Amino acid sequence: MSATWRDLADQLTPRQIAALEHLERSTAAHSPHVDVRAELLEAARDEAAHNLVIARFADVPVPAGAETDDSWSRDESGEWSRAVVWREFPSVGGVGLAVDGRQTSTGEVTPPQITVFADLGAQLTGAEARELAAQLLEAADKLEAIQSRQA
Repeated sequence: MSATWRDLADQLTPRQIAALEHLERSTAAHSPHVDVRAELLEAARDEAAHNLVIARFADVPVPAGAETDDSWSRDESGEWSRAVVWREFPSVGGVGLAVDGRQTSTGEVTPPQITVFADLGAQLTGAEARELAAQLLEAADKLEAIQSRQA
């Protein structure tokens, strides 16, 4: 059993180690009521587990033209998948959209879609509505181009 997060350092990337070291320095001085050692150990365990999942599926290529953050997750059935994004648009008036989908650990990709997300109660001006409409048309073009490549 690991006693401190440093016992897991060989399973962490240099960026993860630097982040934990920074957190260790900043938290120790400012949070006397928090068990910093336990929190850092838990964070290191999470990062190490994440690294194992990334390594497990390292051979699964990202679909052409898409990007991913390699955050694999399991669904209710135990199947691993990750989000893939072909295009993300800047938010307009609290409303954003993306051309995205999911990729399974076998490499299969769900049919791409346009996902619209909005802040609760988002309201648009006329200019923002026109800008969002232009983005939707651009997203539709992108979606159709992806679908024609997959056909």
